[in-house]
Amino acid sequence: MVNRRRREGAHPGDGVRYTTVGRLLAAGFSPTLTPSKLLPNHVSVALGGEENWTETVCARFDGCFTETAWKEESE
Repeated sequence: MVNRRRREGAHPGDGVRYTTVGRLLAAGFSPTLTPSKLLPNHVSVALGGEENWTETVCARFDGCFTETAWKEESE
């Protein structure tokens, strides 16, 4: 969905990860629905409070997502 030039779907080597609003909230993030015409389900994520995006915060953010599922050649 993110690559505007592709109309035929994912290509081999493309990957996707998933999360939920609940996971982001539980980890201290503030998700906000920020839809666009191209991405009606787009969500922006901000930090709560005075926190900065440190390596620790990045690791906590990454921990909210599933493992990457990669598109294989045969799919």
